[in-house]
Amino acid sequence: MKAFLTCFAFCAALTAAAAWAEQSPASAAWTDPTGAFSIDYEAQGWTPIDPADLAPQDGDVLLIEHNGFQASGQMRMCGVRSVVVPNAPPNMPQARANLAVANRTQADFEAITSAPLSSFERTELNGVAVASFSFEQGRYLNFWRLFYLSQGAQTVQVNVTCGMTRPANDAEIANVNAVLGTLRIHGAAP
Repeated sequence: MKAFLTCFAFCAALTAAAAWAEQSPASAAWTDPTGAFSIDYEAQGWTPIDPADLAPQDGDVLLIEHNGFQASGQMRMCGVRSVVVPNAPPNMPQARANLAVANRTQADFEAITSAPLSSFERTELNGVAVASFSFEQGRYLNFWRLFYLSQGAQTVQVNVTCGMTRPANDAEIANVNAVLGTLRIHGAAP
């Protein structure tokens, strides 16, 4: 678990933004406090971890686990971290914030994770560039979605990450990818 949490560490170096998770009353999906994005983990069998385990000073806004998979004695968890990007100009256009993903290569992310990536893809969701990648680090499999949101006076880096100890079977990996596949971005500043 330490290696998985270490993967979160590079985000904390950017600085922390305190935010708290909330449940969207309009759907079963969890929506971040700003309303900018959501994921639907409940439909995939995941439940929140005690909010006392969150580190809001590091930008944690959500931690979840899959109870069925946890019963195997193997770590299976996902988290959402949102941190303010220091020195980002206020009112940055989303197109400029997207360059932080568009201009990074697979090698850039491998330097950040200190591990070769087993998958890497850049896509766009509702006007926001999203990097999707996975990698192995020690005993852990890691799956990430990373994007930047321009939110008026500030720009935030958001990481939606899942990790599991090995061995992991195909059903567990497919379930994690299904959770990550529910990421929705509800609107970005032009």
